This record gives sequence, structure tokens and C-alpha cells, in this order.
Amino acid sequence: LNLIERSRDMGQYLGKQLSALQDKHPSVGDARGLGLFWGLELVRDRKSRLGFNTREEKIQGKPMVADGVAAECMKKGTFINSWINYLIIAPPLIINREEIDQGISALDSALEVADRQIA
Repeated sequence: LNLIERSRDMGQYLGKQLSALQDKHPSVGDARGLGLFWGLELVRDRKSRLGFNTREEKIQGKPMVADGVAAECMKKGTFINSWINYLIIAPPLIINREEIDQGISALDSALEVADRQIA
């Protein structure tokens, strides 16, 4: 199935789409990854890279902004893993461009949850 090459090609496409989301949403501090494994860092302030939540808040069971974004994505049929101030995007290696576009569309609207938290 040429999964290595496919991961490289689809990963480049995914990376461009995620970079566009970073440009659009003030809550996205960074988009980084390789192949089809990417992370989005959610921040309250891009300049200082201050995240929305802390590790201690996660341990205490407080609501995480990243969890809210991930929940909104799931409502739209896209599964994204969240961890404190990060969203992990790791689609299957057989994903195609149309499916990436569907996921990016869901993520684009879900990021409004984080954007609204910026003071």
C-alpha cells in the first residue's frame, strides 16, 4: 500500500492545513509534526505561549479547554486526542485528502471553543 510514501504525502497536506488553522485561530500556538502524526498546542497567549490549563488542574480533574475542543470535534464525527494544552492528530495511514478536509473542517469550527477563552 506504499504506506510510508503515503504518510509522507498526506502528512505534508495535513501539515499545510493545520498551519492554515494556526494562522486563523489565535488559540493555536504551534502546529508541529511529521508524516501523519501532528500536535496542535493551544495557548491563551501566543507571545508568551501560556497554555490554558496546567498539569495540576488536570490531576485535580478540572475542565480542560483542549478536552472541550476535542468534544466538539467528536460531535462532528472527528476523533482527536487531547492532553492538557495539546491536541494530537494521528489519522490512519490510509486516509485520503477528502477525509483530511472533513477533519480539518470539524477542527476549524471546534477551535472556536478555545478562541472564546482568550481574554
